[in-house]
Amino acid sequence: MDKFNLKKFLSEKSLLNESAPGYDTRKTGEPLPTLESVKAAYEAKQDKEEVKEGVWNMPSADELDEFVAYMEDAKERFYHIGSDDVHDGLESAITAAKQLLNMQLKEE
Repeated sequence: MDKFNLKKFLSEKSLLNESAPGYDTRKTGEPLPTLESVKAAYEAKQDKEEVKEGVWNMPSADELDEFVAYMEDAKERFYHIGSDDVHDGLESAITAAKQLLNMQLKEE
């Protein structure tokens, strides 16, 4: 019978540690997550409908138009602030809203 080779066992990376998904949510007495269970959970999650990251609620086209108009008005009204960061942020918000509007129009 061969001796147990601890170095080889640990180098195979078959063990999961405390940072493994599911480790901190398991209840007392439940087995530790395995590589197979983590892979299965990940694959099941990937099968769900993909949502664009950062979009948690798709507003209506009218709401997006209103938002763009409001941000463009704010950009003009507060031009005197004279900060590139402020104006870049407002422009970024306007651009993102227009992209959402284009996404929504393509789906219709």
